[in-house]
Amino acid sequence: MFLLKSKDKAVLTFTKEFFEGEYSVKINEILEPKLLPALVKLVPGKEQIYFNMWIKNRSISINRYYIKEILRALGFDRYDPIDLVLYAKGLSLNDTYWIQDTGKSELSWEAINLYQNTFKDSLEYVTFFGHSKSLGGKLQSSAELTLGGMLPKCWRREDGRTYLYKRGTSEYANAGREPVIEAIAYKIGKLLGVNIAEQQLLHYEGYLCTKSNNFTTISSSFVPAYEYLKDLEPKLWSYDMISDRLGLVEELDDMIVFDYIINNTDRHFANFGVLIEPDTHVITGFAPLFDHGYSLLHNTMDSDYPINQEEWYSRIIGPSSRERAKSVFSPKHRESVHNLLADLDTLFTEDLLRIANKERLLISEYMVQEILAMVKWRCMDLLKGRIMPWDDPRAD
Repeated sequence: MFLLKSKDKAVLTFTKEFFEGEYSVKINEILEPKLLPALVKLVPGKEQIYFNMWIKNRSISINRYYIKEILRALGFDRYDPIDLVLYAKGLSLNDTYWIQDTGKSELSWEAINLYQNTFKDSLEYVTFFGHSKSLGGKLQSSAELTLGGMLPKCWRREDGRTYLYKRGTSEYANAGREPVIEAIAYKIGKLLGVNIAEQQLLHYEGYLCTKSNNFTTISSSFVPAYEYLKDLEPKLWSYDMISDRLGLVEELDDMIVFDYIINNTDRHFANFGVLIEPDTHVITGFAPLFDHGYSLLHNTMDSDYPINQEEWYSRIIGPSSRERAKSVFSPKHRESVHNLLADLDTLFTEDLLRIANKERLLISEYMVQEILAMVKWRCMDLLKGRIMPWDDPRAD
C-alpha cells in the first residue's frame, strides 16, 4: 500500500492494481480531502477516476526525447507511468506531493524533498544529453521522472537555487532554435510587462539551451490550468471557462495579447496555470508564463521569406487568436505595446546572436528582420483596433 502525502500530511492511501490489461491505482481511503490535488477533487464522487489521471499525468512523457535511454538506465523493460512515478517517490519540483511505500522504512518530507535537500541527479546525463548510462536501479530520488514536456531537459541545483536547463529539437534542417526563440520571447514579455519566467540563453556542455529559475517553492506550488477543466469535454475548454472558475482575468488577457504578438503556436492548458499555497490550496496568483519555443517563426527557413503576415497568419493558425487578442486589448496593453515598439532594436543583441550561432547558423540576419517585421505588424494590428490589410512594416 502507498500513501500520497503533501509534505508530512497523509492525503490518501492507495494500491496499484492490474485491471483489463493495464495497471491503475485504487484509492483505499481519503484522509485529508482538502489537500487532494486540484484535479482529484474536481468532481466529488469521482476521485478514483481523477486520481488515476493525475498520477499518470505526473510521469515523464512517453514522447520525451531519449525516453528509451531513460527507461534502460533505470532498468525498466517498458514504459509504465505509474511505476515511474512510484520509483521517483512521486517527488516533483512543481508541488509538495510525494508518495511513501508503507511497506518500507518511513521517510520524512524534511529528509526527502527536492526543495531543501541538495541533489546531484545522475539521470541528467540521460535526460539532457541522451547518454546511455545504467544507474543499476540505485537512484535515490529524482526530479526528472516527474518533469513534463517533450524536449531534452534537466533540473540542476546551483548555489542553493534550482534551474531548469532545456534544449531544442534536433535531426532536421531548421531544428534547435527553440532556446533562442524562448530567450527572445522572454525579452518581448518583459517589455510588455508580462509576468514571465526568466530565460537565459547559454551553452551547457556544448549544447545550446535556456536556463530558467524554478518559480515554485516549498510554500508555493504550480497547478496547470487543465486540472480545473478535466470534468469538461476538451472541446469546451476555453479561456472564458478558466476565468469563470479561477478569476485572474487581467493575467489571462495579458497572456492572450502576448501569445498573439509572438505568434505562439503551442499554448495549451498544461503550460500555463496558477500558484497555490500548498497547505491551504488558496490560489495566490497566476504562474509566470513559460514554454514559448514554438513561436516567432521558429520553424521557418530563409527560403520562406519574405512572409506576407496576413496570408501566413491565416494559413498557419487561423483567426481565433487574433480576434481574441483584439477583444481583450486594453489601454494598459496599448501602453505596453508602445513600449515594446520603442525598444524593438534591443531584442537581437550581438551577444545573443553570438551565443545562438556559435555552433551553426540558427538565426540568420534575414530571419531577424522577418521576426522584427512580424512583431511590429502584430503590434500595429492591435493598436489600430480592427482587422487591417497587410501593410509591410519593412517598408517604413
